[in-house]
Amino acid sequence: MAQTETDNSSKANVWFIDSGCSNHMCNTVELFTSLDNTFNHSVKLGNNSKMIVEGKGTVQITLNEVTYGVGNVYFVLALKNNLLSVGQLQEKGLSVVFKGDICTLYHPMRGKMAQTKMRANRMFTLISEKPNGDDEKCLQTTVPEITKLWHERYGHYGSSLQVADIMTKPLKIDSFLKLRSMMGMCEFAEVS
Repeated sequence: MAQTETDNSSKANVWFIDSGCSNHMCNTVELFTSLDNTFNHSVKLGNNSKMIVEGKGTVQITLNEVTYGVGNVYFVLALKNNLLSVGQLQEKGLSVVFKGDICTLYHPMRGKMAQTKMRANRMFTLISEKPNGDDEKCLQTTVPEITKLWHERYGHYGSSLQVADIMTKPLKIDSFLKLRSMMGMCEFAEVS
């Protein structure tokens, strides 16, 4: 079993990258975003002792300000440290590369997710950034409607009349009025 020198308050955020464990395991119920308490199992440790698995679920780990959902994590209350299974990470398509005293996790599409240096106890750990209550942020993204996006790509920035106003500014007023009355709406702009 891995040992680390961290205080209990930050221990929940430390994850050991473990090539010897067959499953991700977490000892802190508060880290689970979903947990199936009906899942009962046991895990056998390197010293042949067994620990009871009290559930299985998903936890969120935040690395470099990006939050990742980690599924199929065993909840093992008696466990001293949280463990990330190299085998499970690889089953999900991630590459875990150990080179010298550096361990790097790569996503096949997003590239490098995290990198950590070997600790004094020859272990590789990741520290999940825990959101601070004072530093909570609410971010919202919006996706423009696809029709609006295509209108902008074709130069249809608003209604045809707005475009006419901009285009005819240098013209005399009667020319503008004549053009405005003659100009119809773009059939695509009428939809949006």
